[in-house]
Amino acid sequence: MGCYPWSDRVVPLICQRPRVVYVHVPKTGGTQTAAILRARGAIKEGAEHGPIRVVSHDTRAASTCVATLRDPWSWYASWYEHALTLGDEGARRLSAWGRGATDWRSVMHGVTHPEPPPGCPRSPGVLWAQGGDWSRVTAPHGLYTWAVEYFTQERSGAWAVDRVIDTAQLIEGWSEVLGVDVARGRANERKPDALPDRYADAYDDEMISWVSKADKPMIDLFGWEPFAPLSAPVVNIRDLHE
Repeated sequence: MGCYPWSDRVVPLICQRPRVVYVHVPKTGGTQTAAILRARGAIKEGAEHGPIRVVSHDTRAASTCVATLRDPWSWYASWYEHALTLGDEGARRLSAWGRGATDWRSVMHGVTHPEPPPGCPRSPGVLWAQGGDWSRVTAPHGLYTWAVEYFTQERSGAWAVDRVIDTAQLIEGWSEVLGVDVARGRANERKPDALPDRYADAYDDEMISWVSKADKPMIDLFGWEPFAPLSAPVVNIRDLHE
């Protein structure tokens, strides 16, 4: 299975055989997915993250476009732990979300309650760069909703991926999409002592409700429950709108 970069921009992983465009939403099993695809002969080229809309419509039409997603409560915890590994840049990012604080609760309040900066009522949220493309998280939705929409949807809001694999069922999902049994790849190591081993233990009821409100449209669309897998490893986006 050969892969090629669509351009010198940040792009999704595009594989020729089978024809799959993999859209890597950060913190949704991208490292394991890359290992799964490499085990089938894929050669990863270019940068890691890029929105689906940078891929040509012809390429998309000839491929199955797949994204991996996880329940938003686990996603926020994984994102927070990852930011802690980024040194000064991670601290700056967490401090921006935490209104000057970097502790877990303060940051979680910020990412689920994006506010307009002083003097910028038309531009709510906090900037986040991806591949040099600066995008703004907008209220009232949280960072998770922004990430899913930014990577998987057109600017019009229309979905540009065909299928979503639940990260909690990654092996089963990729086995179904590729039509073969796949082996478990190596996942990123978690930062030790950042949060409890069980992400559920990092939340209290109020924090769970923050996510439930901030990301309600995405939660309702997929039927996410806190820290739980979906009812099936693969979701066909078309089925969600029928």
